[in-house]
Amino acid sequence: MGKIKILDDHTRSKISAGEVVDRPASVVKELVENSIDAGSSEVLIEIKKAGKNYIRVGDNGQGMDEEDLVIAVRRYATSKIQNFEDIFRIRTLGFRGEALSAIASVSQLEIKSRMRGEEVGNFIRLEGGEVKQQGKVQMPYGTEVVVKNLFFNTPARRKFLKSDSTEYNHILDRILKFGIAFPEIEIQFISQGKKILNLKKSDYQRRVEELFPELKGNLIKVESHTPIFKLQAFLSRPQINYPRRIRQYTFVNNRAVVSGLLYNILDRAYQGLIEGKGYPAVFLFLNIEPQFIDVNIHPTKREIKFKNEHELYELLLNILKEELSGEKIITTIKPASAPLMSDERKFYGSEISTQAVELTAHEIKEIQESFLEARREEFLIYKNKYTIWIDEEGINIVDNHAAWERVLFEKIKKVIDHGRVEIQRLLLPEIINLNPKSAQILKQNVDLFLKLGFEIKEFGENSFVVHTRPQFLNVSVAKLIEEVIADIITEDKVEDKTYRIIASLACHSAVKAGDSLAPEEIKNLISEVKKLNTPYCPHGRPALIKIKWQDVEKEFRRR
Repeated sequence: MGKIKILDDHTRSKISAGEVVDRPASVVKELVENSIDAGSSEVLIEIKKAGKNYIRVGDNGQGMDEEDLVIAVRRYATSKIQNFEDIFRIRTLGFRGEALSAIASVSQLEIKSRMRGEEVGNFIRLEGGEVKQQGKVQMPYGTEVVVKNLFFNTPARRKFLKSDSTEYNHILDRILKFGIAFPEIEIQFISQGKKILNLKKSDYQRRVEELFPELKGNLIKVESHTPIFKLQAFLSRPQINYPRRIRQYTFVNNRAVVSGLLYNILDRAYQGLIEGKGYPAVFLFLNIEPQFIDVNIHPTKREIKFKNEHELYELLLNILKEELSGEKIITTIKPASAPLMSDERKFYGSEISTQAVELTAHEIKEIQESFLEARREEFLIYKNKYTIWIDEEGINIVDNHAAWERVLFEKIKKVIDHGRVEIQRLLLPEIINLNPKSAQILKQNVDLFLKLGFEIKEFGENSFVVHTRPQFLNVSVAKLIEEVIADIITEDKVEDKTYRIIASLACHSAVKAGDSLAPEEIKNLISEVKKLNTPYCPHGRPALIKIKWQDVEKEFRRR
């Protein structure tokens, strides 16, 4: 007797999500979730043309009998729940029973499945949701689903799909999340006949380090059990951080989720440990009783709602802060309780809040000495972060890093625009080892790197060798390229990619906040800043703030 049932009208009205298939990656997500829910220990994903023309997902799970196979392609057909109340006890990834029906309606779909104990399997073929053929088939135990020509019958929707590289990256991102969340499952990923991933059975930490080799040896393991939840997490040391949340993966009951609550906890846990707006690498696995969460608030189930949020927040925050308490803390100047002025002044579109600061005697002495040096050198350097000088118009404050970044960006862009990149061949070529997603992005942009003066060749699976670098850069090539790849947000337009890569090269090649500069270097920086047409770094941060004398006099109520 079949396990799959059609949900009643009352339950449907409570859980209906509407559209669940909007791109090839969502098809892959739904099919792999079904494989995992079926108890599979091995899952194979194969795609062609970024999943637009062909997607195949096979597993060795429990399979379906003939009755279940026929019902499975109908809407609201599921074995996961029987009524609405069941979703508060659900531990499977899927439960609505909408995915296969939605996929079948916009593709040419074939499903083959064989349960253990059965001599043969069963298959069914559909086109645009209509059953075309069904019968018996010889096959191993498990299920295989093939999706061809996605959106063939809705050309308007197919037209809105992005480039192959963009759609591919969405698929790879989905598979990486499954790989991280389910290390006990062997996962293979094949694209255009080439094996991209071959993940063997492992545990959380080894799987993370396999997928992100740059983090090996730089992760802090966190484990905790409370009456409400079980936590396992791997946090990067503060010095390993990224400009966005590109290495932050949060899972609740093995479901990849986007949670403002969890992100806020992570930000507060690392507060004071990372200077600026860097984000650490985080792999957080929270196992919580289903009655304490609601997974039915988003069509793709990627957002969830916690019950007793305040209690959970405090518990998690205290656990993570305690684990990070031994890490090196970056000293910052803390605002005093009362501001000097209640309003904020705007310069060049950026808000500057003038607040009182608490300074030690040593810091006051440093400032005094800096001002004495400024009288000799005609500029002031504060904390090796900011350069200050005056002219007839007012007071100029430069962010050393942001300014160097803008200067380098303009120089690199000018060289590229004129097509005259002078290169230097490396005496010892440098090897780069990347995780699968970063490797794919580098492969997609290797011609752009060549245009910038980097000759990069593949050197084994997810490894590359760099033979040349542009002469205008004098930094560690391998580290620089890894940082640039981490920064890239894939765009469809080549010019957008070029801008992003140049901006990232400039950022990672510029002096860092806190770097000491010689007086001649400072004078050169000031000279270059005066030539800039825009007072912002390529990422939009202010590089120069100018306070006009008339504004100073207004503050002192002299005019």
